[in-house]
Amino acid sequence: MGWGEKERYESISAATDISPMRWRTEILRQAFNAGLGVRVDMIDSTVSFEPFSVILNPYGGVYPEYDLEQLISLRKIVEYTKNGGIFFNTADIPGFWLYNPRLERRLPAASAVHSLTLKDKELIAYTYRPYEKIPFLQKLALEIDNCDETFSLTSGETKTVNSLNVVRTSRIEGNMLPIWWDIEKKTTPFFGIPYGKGFFLISLLWLNQTNGESEEIMKLLVKQLVSTICSHKADKKYSITEAVLLMSINGKHGNSEPSLN
Repeated sequence: MGWGEKERYESISAATDISPMRWRTEILRQAFNAGLGVRVDMIDSTVSFEPFSVILNPYGGVYPEYDLEQLISLRKIVEYTKNGGIFFNTADIPGFWLYNPRLERRLPAASAVHSLTLKDKELIAYTYRPYEKIPFLQKLALEIDNCDETFSLTSGETKTVNSLNVVRTSRIEGNMLPIWWDIEKKTTPFFGIPYGKGFFLISLLWLNQTNGESEEIMKLLVKQLVSTICSHKADKKYSITEAVLLMSINGKHGNSEPSLN
């Protein structure tokens, strides 16, 4: 099954309706307009990340993980970024779900917490998975909160995005670089984190919004991604031709059409 089949993309992604190929098209378009040469490929998470400048995870709150015990893919992502790469998580809480290709299904990343509560003289057992138990968030020391906030955004490249519903934010702490934020609450749904020699770019926004604004939000996210690549180029960390790779869950990789250089 391909991404275009509803059952397929719902099983391998979370909080996004934007396909990997749509990301690819928009990145190529905006990079070309910015005078930035890029190559955009699909890769398997088992290959080495080191030759590439940017890794983009288009599956939102899901990432591919072959080793459920050692979390090899997560370790690769962290090591890759520490050594100078840019990792962009496109939607929702990064690493909330693990997709295991061998099991062909996604699994919650956080360990379960079991609790008992007394209600109306009745003992009730329940299970929940706190965000602080998510390994990806632990690696970055992130604190994520649920919320119901509204952000108004404009962009010269897209129409005005009004009444953007934000359902998760992170507290602004340490070396975080908020891109969109609530000054009073000191929270952000879209931010960067310098990490070693590299950079995490994280959007907690949902890209399956019913108001039809997901496409416009995606364009704004890509605009920031291109800006981030350009700023790292100015620091002479990367070569002139950048490679933006989309982590592949189906195991396929390689170019399906010519690059823009």
